[in-house]
Amino acid sequence: MPMVLYPSPLPQYEGSPTAKQEATDTPGSSKQTGNKKRKSRGKSRKGGSEAKQDEEVDEQGAGLAAGLERLKLGGGGGGAGDCAGRQLWVQTPGPPSGFLHPSWKRIISSSDSEFSDPEGGMQSKLRLYQAKVRQCALHCFLSTVKCIEKKALYGYWSSFIPDAPGIGSPQSVSLLTIALKDPSPKTRAGSLQVLSAILEGSKQFLSVAQDTTDHKRAFTPFSATLASSIRELHRCLLLALVAEPSSQTLTQIIKPPETRAAQPTLEADQALHPTPSLTLLGALVSAQAPLSEVELLLRQPSSSSRTNSGAGTPQEPRESWRKPPTNPGTPPVDSPPAEPCWLLRLCISLVMLPREEPPYSDSDGGTAPSGSVYEPSPIRLEALQLLEELGSGIIQQHKADSQVPLDKRVTVNQAVTFWLVMLNGPLPGALQNTQHPTLQTSACDALSSILPEAFSSLPDNRQILCITMLLGLNHSENSLVKAASVRALGVYILFPCLREDVMFVADTANAILTSLDDRSPNVRAKAAWSLGNLTDTLIFNMESMGLCFQEEFSDLLLLKMLKSATQASSDKDRVKSNAVRALGNLLHFLQPHHISKPRFTAVVEDSIQALIRTVQGEATMKVRWNACYALGNTFRNPALPLGTAPWTSQAFSALTSVVKSCKNFKVRIKSAMALAIPSSRGRYGDAEQFGEVWEALVQALEHSEETEDFLEYKYCASLRAQLCQALLHLLGLASLADLPRIHTTVAEKGEVIRSYMVRYHCTSTEGEDAGSCPEPQERVRILERSIEHLRGLQEKQGEAQGTALTAVRYLETILKSCTDCEQQ
Repeated sequence: MPMVLYPSPLPQYEGSPTAKQEATDTPGSSKQTGNKKRKSRGKSRKGGSEAKQDEEVDEQGAGLAAGLERLKLGGGGGGAGDCAGRQLWVQTPGPPSGFLHPSWKRIISSSDSEFSDPEGGMQSKLRLYQAKVRQCALHCFLSTVKCIEKKALYGYWSSFIPDAPGIGSPQSVSLLTIALKDPSPKTRAGSLQVLSAILEGSKQFLSVAQDTTDHKRAFTPFSATLASSIRELHRCLLLALVAEPSSQTLTQIIKPPETRAAQPTLEADQALHPTPSLTLLGALVSAQAPLSEVELLLRQPSSSSRTNSGAGTPQEPRESWRKPPTNPGTPPVDSPPAEPCWLLRLCISLVMLPREEPPYSDSDGGTAPSGSVYEPSPIRLEALQLLEELGSGIIQQHKADSQVPLDKRVTVNQAVTFWLVMLNGPLPGALQNTQHPTLQTSACDALSSILPEAFSSLPDNRQILCITMLLGLNHSENSLVKAASVRALGVYILFPCLREDVMFVADTANAILTSLDDRSPNVRAKAAWSLGNLTDTLIFNMESMGLCFQEEFSDLLLLKMLKSATQASSDKDRVKSNAVRALGNLLHFLQPHHISKPRFTAVVEDSIQALIRTVQGEATMKVRWNACYALGNTFRNPALPLGTAPWTSQAFSALTSVVKSCKNFKVRIKSAMALAIPSSRGRYGDAEQFGEVWEALVQALEHSEETEDFLEYKYCASLRAQLCQALLHLLGLASLADLPRIHTTVAEKGEVIRSYMVRYHCTSTEGEDAGSCPEPQERVRILERSIEHLRGLQEKQGEAQGTALTAVRYLETILKSCTDCEQQ
């Protein structure tokens, strides 16, 4: 039995078990067993395939028996790394007696066909069976890694990944020694698969590593040990990348290493594995935050590549990288910068330029005219995804909150030049390539990453090309292509140069509604997201263009959007979350002439009821958050009869229930914001309804720090801020009929409310998800306006000790406490 493996980064010291050999364990006995089996097969005379099958079974059984007799576990004290690989060590005959070493160190690397004699054939089969045992063990290990929690696996990290090269001493067996020294390519690939599974999702654990040069400590901290382990991991993977002869195993090696190591695999004469190399480079380029070392490497000139044995950037495999072809009749394209990133030029060439040599060898017997065949689809797919990352990175640079200096950003003119090159090349052909739907999907994703300012600067024929392609692909029979195209339309609908075009908005709306009825959940989810973006555009146009846009937009199309969004609100949560967001925007967009039409009445009622059900339902928190947001958007529409309609009490009841009892504080915050949106007292209904809202907010504030989930505590301050803001909003709208309920609440829980109100006014930090809370100075002004409003009610009440006076004095004490806090 293997030794116990302890979850500790420190070595475990155990006694060395005595290795005793029985007489039957000798090599001679194993050979005799095999010979006897062969003699018995010679005596049997079975005909046909049955006799042949029996011979194969007997031969495999004899070889496996011999192999199992030789596989003896060795003992010996050692570290945790020794325990990890101890089952891979065998006790072999020959001097020195009892010497332990990995079985593959004594294997001569030659094919099985070289062994023609019986002993040689037995050794070949033994190696085969040993390799199968190791492969099965690694497969079992892989299943274990995938099943257990990551935090449980971290305790065994040092058992499988060494933290030192072990120069001058016997190297402990680990996943890396298997990847470097095992004679079986499948076994080496299996160890790399296990290693990838261990590394996957371990970013938080690996972030603890600290590579320090301070060696004068009395002990080695775990952070330093982990850093050494990562350094050794990189070293061994780079060694494996150089020495690995198997293409399949090399693909597994490329996944974890670094950029410099992946570059040689992209060169023209070494392009055996460009797909995983491009995947690796894409992961590095899109990493957040970007590494300065990666940026420097991508900027290196290509002339130094071959002189460093693959240590630099690859040379130009063909001169056509610098001169992308242009189609006849297209506008001239400005030449790219003199020294663009070599990776960018490589990706453009892989997507756009035909191969200079046909992808057929002489032995294939196939013919292909030179210059007419593009790179294989997987390669072009990875290159397109890299280009999509580039487009997304340019968009991030041009966002308002970008930290990239202006002189470091990609200019709009450079982005326009880049996309002209793409659109003038065979990218449209990739979009129309029905033979490869994944290529069409990736091309759609790439088109959706165009910088809006660059898109508006493209020639009209290029803009029309993009729009026409996406609208056409929305009718594709492939669900992946359809999902990608409808998502890209959802991106384009937010472009400033397109969102005010009523015809484009209408065409996009019809395309989205078509996809929203698709049988694929993925297509419906993307369509619902795009519908949410489309309705955001409607709200923006309503606020910027006014009635001009609303009158031009089709009433029939608006009605269809309401019906489709209402139906989608009962779909899967992935669809529902954006469907309710769209419903809130649509209900906000409606105008009085819409609501007065009989055909809209029932649809509007159904839409509001769908939002109420979603708020009260058992959907995911993201869905309920969006539903609360949507109800708040609905409350913003003055044309809706909020306060007098029968659904008013149901809407407020749903929100007050959530604000008091929902386990997720972000949903509570959004419900509190929705309760503070109605702008007039009448929209809260009668005094009973107003009182219920007031008491629910007070109760929620009183219990705003009570939660069973520790992760919710970071939203406590934001929740209190929104609740205080909502309470002040209600006080600023209260009528004389509302004062008795307010007076009763203040009398019972006045001190609790006062403490939270003072904290709200005296602090400027509201934690995460602060929402729309005003600045501290504006909060004080809101408090003063509420006091003035209540004083006006006091004058109407005409009583020296009325409820209005009590509320005024209560708020004045809060204001005084806030003033004293500011002075301190």
